[in-house]
Amino acid sequence: MKAAKFISNLIIAVCFSTIANEGDVPEFKDYNISLSDGPFAKKINLTNEQLKKSEEWKRIIQKQLNEQINFAGHYRLYISEKGQL
Repeated sequence: MKAAKFISNLIIAVCFSTIANEGDVPEFKDYNISLSDGPFAKKINLTNEQLKKSEEWKRIIQKQLNEQINFAGHYRLYISEKGQL
């Protein structure tokens, strides 16, 4: 009984994985974008809630504002190393 259930589950899994592999997988090169050259803000405008954050947080955010864009041609994405932000 357990063997029959295992075999039927295996067959179903193989069928679904075969279906999932059909078609072309999209690649980044298929979606050309133009990089934004600015103009960009020089100083970040913080909300009242953001003003309550630590000075370290504000410093890092301001520094990231001045870095080059690195995501989707329009955005600056920053992820802290140890989840400190």
